Amino acid sequence: MGPVPKAVAVSLDGKWLLAGNWTHRDVSLVNLQPGREVRRTAVGGNPRGIAFSPDSSRVYLSAESG
Repeated sequence: MGPVPKAVAVSLDGKWLLAGNWTHRDVSLVNLQPGREVRRTAVGGNPRGIAFSPDSSRVYLSAESG
């Protein structure tokens, strides 16, 4: 994850964590079983809010200045 995780969400099944990395303008996907980041995706703005859909098939993100 980035040095300043601003927005954080955990999937309902407890397997995944999303962290919006404020200063890096990206989002980290972390598998909580081994506790490792598996993907980081640029979002073009500073992430402010993040959430999984109820079935964890989608992610909703709001970003500031992007």
